[in-house]
Amino acid sequence: MLYLEYAIAWGGSGKSLIELIDAQENVEATILTRIPFPDSVLDGTKVRYEMARIPRWVSRFPSYIREVMEDAYWIYAIVRIAKSSRADILHLNNGISYNLASMIAARLLNIPFVVHQRGWEKPRRRLSLARRLLGRFPVLAISEAVERHLHSSIDSDLNVRAIYDVVKHPSMVNRQTPKNGVITIGMHGMLTPWKGQLLLVEAAAYLRTHHHLKLRYKIAGAPVAGAEQYAADLRAAIEAADLCEQFELVGLVEDVYGFLETLDISVHASLAPEPLGRVIVEAQLAGVPVIASGEAGALELLVDGAGVSFRPGDALALAECIRDLVLNTEKRHQMAISALTSSRIRFDERRLALAVRGVYESLIISNRPA
Repeated sequence: MLYLEYAIAWGGSGKSLIELIDAQENVEATILTRIPFPDSVLDGTKVRYEMARIPRWVSRFPSYIREVMEDAYWIYAIVRIAKSSRADILHLNNGISYNLASMIAARLLNIPFVVHQRGWEKPRRRLSLARRLLGRFPVLAISEAVERHLHSSIDSDLNVRAIYDVVKHPSMVNRQTPKNGVITIGMHGMLTPWKGQLLLVEAAAYLRTHHHLKLRYKIAGAPVAGAEQYAADLRAAIEAADLCEQFELVGLVEDVYGFLETLDISVHASLAPEPLGRVIVEAQLAGVPVIASGEAGALELLVDGAGVSFRPGDALALAECIRDLVLNTEKRHQMAISALTSSRIRFDERRLALAVRGVYESLIISNRPA
């Protein structure tokens, strides 16, 4: 297997790919990537990766020329490594339009491939070209919401199958009791405007002013490239609301489950529709009650009492959801149990890995010479 990660920055797609590979049995796998992976996420895994070297001088050209040259270097790297590793299948991470060059390489090599769709597609010429190259090769959608999007927005005849991401489970669930009786609400994920950390600050200000609830808040995460100003704006908003004593910005955390152990409530406040919502899954697997923006893939995770939703972007609605859970200990307890139970079933690592392996095996069989 040769896995292709074309992302230009480390994030959830790379982490999810590593966890999928690590859950596979009897698979020899290499990831070809454009970026280095953090050593911390590779420790204890069986993942090997190689970087496609794209010369720095390529960045000096205008964008349209640069894009063509980057694609050419990427195709060359795929062909070289696929041949040397004798890859039977190419697994194209991140989506259809992202993988136009990867599909060209697969067609040149005459190797079957599967596309892993992790987000939404926007109409553009690159997508149209990639759709033609895709043909009837399978697409793995990370949620039913993504599957519906692909069928309605691109082509109802696409060969799509919804299989949730493999998310590594915590080794054990260790819930802490509130310190001094003070409830801790937290968020974790990339610091970027659409993730909605500022919405939590607004909700916290409302709760203190209108309900006199003095709670503890923790936000984990580092700004993505280009979002450094947002991190500064977040600190400024906390100071302007006079919430410095209640808020803690803990920065990037490598031990996500260790962070979640310190929370009583986890908030997902994305302002844009999430294809899935990995942070929701991680909180549920840690047995933490979740309040989440109620749309797209996130809604699939909140069924059967496993969480509560609010209207995206509505700070008042978020505040009321927090208040309801803070004042209702039994409801928090029951929600945590429901979340833990449902997430362990829905995100069973072995079952999901076997489902993906089944796609690989069907692809090999259907592409054998007659």
